Amino acid sequence: VHSAASQASVPGAPPLLCGFAQLLADSAPAVAAECSSSLLRFESSARNAILRCCGWPVMRDPEALEEALTAYEAALQFERAALVALFHAGACESYRELERAVKALERGGAHPGLHPRRAVDLRMIAMVLAGFQTRSVLWSATVQSTARRVASPHLR
Repeated sequence: VHSAASQASVPGAPPLLCGFAQLLADSAPAVAAECSSSLLRFESSARNAILRCCGWPVMRDPEALEEALTAYEAALQFERAALVALFHAGACESYRELERAVKALERGGAHPGLHPRRAVDLRMIAMVLAGFQTRSVLWSATVQSTARRVASPHLR
């Protein structure tokens, strides 16, 4: 038996993406919880499965998470470190996801071996993220405007 989501196809969409969409459609509803940073964390078994498929570990231990983020930074994957930090919002009580994501972007922006354009983009997004406000129209408009100028799809 196929659900409506599995029958819907998007021309040009990779099969893996369609598989992710099917997994989400067939899963139990996600549970949302607000984190200390005001980010909403959506938790579901499908979300965790998709993260694992993308090679993003699902961690609850802050030391293990920090170790993974540090490894991404050592491999000059600053954007990935920031995204993994944000995707682990609310993973544990003491974890400060926004601060850690900004720290990863700042480290990247200060790294002497990066292409100057990438370094500028990392610093710019670090500033935008540091000013995160959930209900600010000005902040949202600034993010949208800034994201259009950034080359990396991970930063957009």
